[in-house]
Amino acid sequence: MAIPRSRVIQSIPVTAPQETGKKEVTPRRIKSAAPHGLALFRIAFGITLTCQLLFVLRGAAQFELVEWLLLLGGILMSALFTAGAWFPYTAVALICIYGFEGSILLRAGAAANTFTSMYQVSLFVPLLLLLVWSRADRAYSHAMYLKYGSFSEWEEVRALPVTILKIVISIAYLYIATVVLWQPVWMSGARMRSALIGSLGTTIGARLARMPFPPFFFNSALSVTKAFVLMLPFSLWIRSVRKFTIILGFVLQLFIGLLLGEWWLFALASGMVLFVNPNEVRLFVEKKMKKNG
Repeated sequence: MAIPRSRVIQSIPVTAPQETGKKEVTPRRIKSAAPHGLALFRIAFGITLTCQLLFVLRGAAQFELVEWLLLLGGILMSALFTAGAWFPYTAVALICIYGFEGSILLRAGAAANTFTSMYQVSLFVPLLLLLVWSRADRAYSHAMYLKYGSFSEWEEVRALPVTILKIVISIAYLYIATVVLWQPVWMSGARMRSALIGSLGTTIGARLARMPFPPFFFNSALSVTKAFVLMLPFSLWIRSVRKFTIILGFVLQLFIGLLLGEWWLFALASGMVLFVNPNEVRLFVEKKMKKNG
């Protein structure tokens, strides 16, 4: 049985082995890390999935029985995934659900349907696969409560899957940067303004676009946004500007949700916590819990 890192274990004296003529080979140790940042990402990702699927219920009146079962199953699995219950089976179930919907979109040659889109499938499935590999239920989960009787107990996780998660998140942000740089709708403030009034924007976005701001305002806002999005996947790896980048990244994601309605991208934004040193996240969370508890 694995031992939680928060418990103090007395060392047991072991008799030193006798020297032999053979040279002992030191076994390679798999690098591990504290799981707190990964657990926070799992929780935020799960909440994003749950809210996104609940939002689908608005247009589910025309769903057939199979689609209803997939939607209700997805909501249940994402809620259990958030709580870290029956992990990794809940994550695998979500992979199957989104993979099935993605295959339907591919066969139909469509980019999106009422349930999901190819952008969501392309992002959610790799993240879920890596979370399965990284054992993301090793902190703040139902599994730790069943094992040790406390949600605050934790076990170390492999560092390699977390590193690959960070690379995937950086690539996703780099792809978003290329879309913002090259799509015609983002070429000028006037085009962006027209798109917000049209089908691209939300009600809040359309109201903002109709306000009597000068063209300079929209052109400047677009230029600053494009510059930041382009630097984002690189500045997350630079420790001196990481905190500033994460704060601005969440502010940018908030505006994307309010103006464009793309709230599902919070699954990507929440992954920025993985770039913070795992021990720093652990100390910060434990300090807050001790203060509040």
